[in-house]
Amino acid sequence: MSIAAALSVPSHADDAYRLLDLGGHAVKWGKPQLGTGAVITYRLANDETSGGTVNCRSITSITPLLSRARLSQPAFDRALEGAMHAWSATANVRFVRITNDSADLTIGAEQTPDGIAYTDVTPSSQTSASIATPQRAVVCLNPRVKWTLERKRGNAKVLGYVLEHEIGHALGLDHPGPSGELMSFEYSDKVQSLQPGDIAGIVVLYGKPAHAGAIALNASPPR
Repeated sequence: MSIAAALSVPSHADDAYRLLDLGGHAVKWGKPQLGTGAVITYRLANDETSGGTVNCRSITSITPLLSRARLSQPAFDRALEGAMHAWSATANVRFVRITNDSADLTIGAEQTPDGIAYTDVTPSSQTSASIATPQRAVVCLNPRVKWTLERKRGNAKVLGYVLEHEIGHALGLDHPGPSGELMSFEYSDKVQSLQPGDIAGIVVLYGKPAHAGAIALNASPPR
């Protein structure tokens, strides 16, 4: 379904999660110690946005995706906020939206449509013995895919599901296997929330929040 710009190695297979590996280092935002929290800034791409280094090299705004899928900007924003809230409700990670190009995470549409969606994670020079701190991450969505906000609708892909999966890559999780977890590489309509392996992996990276717990995909954050 997606490939993060990283080498992948098995990690804690019994717990059904796998951490990204960049040159022998696990990947996380914030302090380079496992179990510590982080604040990640993000923005939506504009027409002049530069992409990542591998799978999201050329990206643009999500306008063509919205137009083709007949989705409104507020609907997309709600799906994105719900996907981010699923992770922040489960681990000590928080997302803050900004508008300038200094954002840690950029979300946009592929200029050359391919696959369903991808994530690029670029490491910075800050590394500890085992942890690499990202410099930036890019999530790019294929604007020609049939997108929906609903659970099942023909061969359409659920936007919240895909966003949540790709954000998981940006946070430092890889595919643990073909199925069973939200971070598994096979798209599945049967998965509607973070699974035990997803939760175990993200808590290893960032620790638990004050009120841990998974939420349903596409659920809007509290207002």
